[in-house]
Amino acid sequence: DGMECRHQGDPTTFEVIGAWDDDTDPDLDCLELGKIGDVVFLACGDAGVKCVNVADPENPTLIGALPVSGHARTLAVLGNAVYIGVGGAVHIVDVTDPYQPVYLGLVGGAPFDADVVRVTVDGDTLYCLLADGRIAVADASADVFAPVVIRVLDAVAPGVIATDLAVEDGIGYCSYLGVGAYIIDLRKARVPGPFTPLTLWHSAPQDVLRLHVRERVLGCLFGDGRVVLTDARDLTAPVVLSESPGPALGTVIKIFRRWSFCGFGHTLSLIDIPLHVRWLSHRAGTVGACAEAALDVHLSSPVVTSTITASNLVVSTGGAPVAGDRAVDDDVVTFTPAGGAFTEAVQSVLVRQRYLRNVRETLGVRYDFAATFEVGAACIDWTFTPDGVYGGGEAELSFRVNGAVPDETRVWVSPWFDPADPWALATRIGGVDSGAGGFTARWSTPRTRAPRNWYVVAEAVIGGRSYFGPVAVVTVRPILSQTPPP
Repeated sequence: DGMECRHQGDPTTFEVIGAWDDDTDPDLDCLELGKIGDVVFLACGDAGVKCVNVADPENPTLIGALPVSGHARTLAVLGNAVYIGVGGAVHIVDVTDPYQPVYLGLVGGAPFDADVVRVTVDGDTLYCLLADGRIAVADASADVFAPVVIRVLDAVAPGVIATDLAVEDGIGYCSYLGVGAYIIDLRKARVPGPFTPLTLWHSAPQDVLRLHVRERVLGCLFGDGRVVLTDARDLTAPVVLSESPGPALGTVIKIFRRWSFCGFGHTLSLIDIPLHVRWLSHRAGTVGACAEAALDVHLSSPVVTSTITASNLVVSTGGAPVAGDRAVDDDVVTFTPAGGAFTEAVQSVLVRQRYLRNVRETLGVRYDFAATFEVGAACIDWTFTPDGVYGGGEAELSFRVNGAVPDETRVWVSPWFDPADPWALATRIGGVDSGAGGFTARWSTPRTRAPRNWYVVAEAVIGGRSYFGPVAVVTVRPILSQTPPP
């Protein structure tokens, strides 16, 4: 009916530390929330949109309501704009001063000809899912208070009822009654000209009521109460991480980095995302990492150190295990080969995930992780990547190509773990020869409202073959003095 504030410091309890409700309003039925600063905006059905101050999360305080009427079903926030789905309309409200919100009008200037099921934001693009499955795409890059509708996409699954939509880095995740869930490519939806989304994957026909995604971990609530968590790193072939029954019909699911929350009426359930390998510092299936570069295995959550053993994390060459040290730091395991260098050969990595445990003592997924990478005479290593940079500026990335003279060099930058993944929303920056095998690339860092990790990898083309160095992480941070993104 209202909202709760829960503390995540102890992942075994998620203690309720504060709550807000209004027993005097029989229409209060809060369905979705968005947060800007210390204010939470709640879409509460026929009760409209409530504004709750959570500066003191132990004592949430109602400070007002947004000036919209009707059944507020869904909302999203971008900058100081709140977009509210009511019937077939998406209302725009300026909450620069949340105590004096200003109503601005409708997205597109008029209601759509079908009810709005979900409003969601990805970057500076607004997506509105209509009940008939069509998706309205609006560009808010110039002005968050006046997003421009670029197109309304035809339904991916015509003739059925759409239930939910999430978009992350240009990839859409849609759910429907009867036909299941779809993953579609929306990366060029804002580009002028004809556009039809490419379907990358769809599930078996079934009722999917709600979904959510974070870093390609996809959670779905099914009509029979099941909760299915899926690893969609390969967008064309997602793999099930876990499947569990729910106590009732699911109403909401949210994916966090290490766990998911699922709502079943008045019951909130926490489901661990089973521990699994997320990515390797050495790109799977490629050549180009230098022999002296240690291998980092990045896991989905902090791991119990005692479960990282020579039999559970195996690096081998030609079937023979490679001796080495396994150092655990939170959710990263660093493998350093004995002697400090890999041999020049194909290296195989095997992680028996089922024997790993996270800090909540939950076992890993039941299948093994396997990958290879090749160490050769020609290789790439970073000579400089900053740990952190400010958004809206420029960063220098420096690397060296050893053992050969490249025909071409470039750096890939992306918010996805594998910047050179063909489905990643990535920027390609040409390398500039700085002499003696060194190269630099200058990256115009994106403006941001919150710190976010970006991933960079250097590529060199040598004799027609691409060589990739290790993936590095750069944190992009906001600065208070910069003009915030629109």
